[in-house]
Amino acid sequence: MTSQLLLIVAESYRLTGLGVLAIGRPSEPVLQQFALHTKLEVRLHYPDGRQQVVVASVEKCRGQPTQLRPTRQQQRKRMQYCS
Repeated sequence: MTSQLLLIVAESYRLTGLGVLAIGRPSEPVLQQFALHTKLEVRLHYPDGRQQVVVASVEKCRGQPTQLRPTRQQQRKRMQYCS
């Protein structure tokens, strides 16, 4: 299988017991080609050059990001809308 850039992370949230929710830029709809809950082997590329391979799943969140670093109250509200 060939490698493909799936998204550039605009926001991320640590979800206790679940892992990390990574939200891509709204202009990157490439994940829509996969069914919900599809498991993918993903290679993360960090700004400092590190790389890590993890298993991720495709999920859907409702709502629009309001800023890159939301307040704690905004984070809680947004997490309530995640399916």
